[in-house]
Amino acid sequence: MLRAAGALLIALPLAALTAGAVARPAVERALDGGLPCPVLAVTGLACPLCGMSHATVALGAGDLAGAFAFHPLFPVVLAFVLWSGWLLVRGRPLAVAGRPLPLAGLLAGIAVVWIVNAAVHAWG
Repeated sequence: MLRAAGALLIALPLAALTAGAVARPAVERALDGGLPCPVLAVTGLACPLCGMSHATVALGAGDLAGAFAFHPLFPVVLAFVLWSGWLLVRGRPLAVAGRPLPLAGLLAGIAVVWIVNAAVHAWG
């Protein structure tokens, strides 16, 4: 089950990158008409991942500035997602320097991403 989840964590960003490279305008229209972020809908605040799909598609299309506009920490989040997927596919736990990633550290990272993303969306 974890290996399948890891494969999905790798496949989805790669699919978004490919979609951006092949047909960004069509993909952006589809994303705009998709399901709204439930956190944003309920709270009015951008969640930690709000804008990641658009950012990844923009990166695939070669639009680095656009990717940063959609999510200011997209390189960090994208790298973490791909790295996590790679570890899970290999049957390994999430770890940093051979030590398991503590839940508190993961939650702190999510909080930082959430704060930065929400601030940029609020002031943007």
